[in-house]
Amino acid sequence: MASNSQLFLKHWDETGLIWIQYQKHKNMAKKENQNELRTFMQSLPMSDYNEIRKRIISECYISYSVWHNWMNGITVIPPLAKSVINDITGYEVFKL
Repeated sequence: MASNSQLFLKHWDETGLIWIQYQKHKNMAKKENQNELRTFMQSLPMSDYNEIRKRIISECYISYSVWHNWMNGITVIPPLAKSVINDITGYEVFKL
């Protein structure tokens, strides 16, 4: 029969594994969205990049810090902002 400490470690390992899998899934979902935006923005000429960036920041009512977080995959882009970005760019950056 297993001791209490062995049962605790087994339970902790299973919980830790589930938590790690959840974090990986959460981060993958974040990175997919940011990769689409980042890829599109980096494909633009610099003059267009600046203009579109300013329009997205003003029409999504976000700060430059939030823009930076979106581009670097730190925060998730909300679905409403995705549709606004698609409208501004005139291109389907995000599949909604």
